[in-house]
Amino acid sequence: MNDVLLPLSIRNSKVVHIDDVANGLACGCSCPVCGGALVAKNRGQKQHHFAHHSSEECSDALETALHLLAKQILVESKCIFLPELKARASSKDRVGKKYVEEELIVSPGLYQLDNPLHEKKIGDVVADVFATHKGHELLIEVSVTHFVDKKKKSKASTKPALKSTYRS
Repeated sequence: MNDVLLPLSIRNSKVVHIDDVANGLACGCSCPVCGGALVAKNRGQKQHHFAHHSSEECSDALETALHLLAKQILVESKCIFLPELKARASSKDRVGKKYVEEELIVSPGLYQLDNPLHEKKIGDVVADVFATHKGHELLIEVSVTHFVDKKKKSKASTKPALKSTYRS
């Protein structure tokens, strides 16, 4: 992702788009990775983007900005769209006849999140977004290019969890 121009930055602890800020240093924006000052380049005909004011570009800035934006959207919108989720079990009896049972776990649709919080520590796990839905706790892990490792997955296995994947 490091060859893509950066269209997102941080201002006042929120992710902002290049077209929503003043040009130059007046934008008051910072890099989502290093915190360094960014210059908004949003005048003229070239692709609008942010650039570091006095240092080299951070290679993971776009990925980090997308990750932060996804969390911001979940927290501010207080909802998430979920696809259909079914559980399926199959077995064979002694004579080899196969039995399959399927149960709908989640219907596809938009689900309301109650009190969504980002970066909430639950025991040994820090959830990207923690919320409740109808009284049930839910951990949401946002993935852009780096996904949940086995250690975190194991620690979070006692709570209902979702992985929300975003692609640039």
